[in-house]
Amino acid sequence: MPEIAFIIVLAACPLPEDPHWALGHFPVGTWGGIEVRPDGYVIETDADGNITDVGRWWADGDDAIIYISAVSPWRELALYRDFDGVVTYERDYGFGYAEPPAVVERGLLPQEFDSYEISF
Repeated sequence: MPEIAFIIVLAACPLPEDPHWALGHFPVGTWGGIEVRPDGYVIETDADGNITDVGRWWADGDDAIIYISAVSPWRELALYRDFDGVVTYERDYGFGYAEPPAVVERGLLPQEFDSYEISF
């Protein structure tokens, strides 16, 4: 008699309680913006939609995410959500967050995210 094996995979996901607030596209610069994806990746694009960088994000509590990119691993970008649902971002170039927080609005929340093969 053949043996049957069941494999159950339980994955812990570092998403905050409300994982949807940070997912989607944010215009974080005049050059383009970022796509925060549910798989933990951030895809950075220019104004024409071309991919310029890729990074990883993680939750910092329930109301903030931080990401580091492959092209600029010394630079952090943080998105924060306040009590009114307003999202701001700041950049850290390795010596602390030197600029004031800038308000940013999510431009698009796709129903499905494009699939990419990401390797370094």
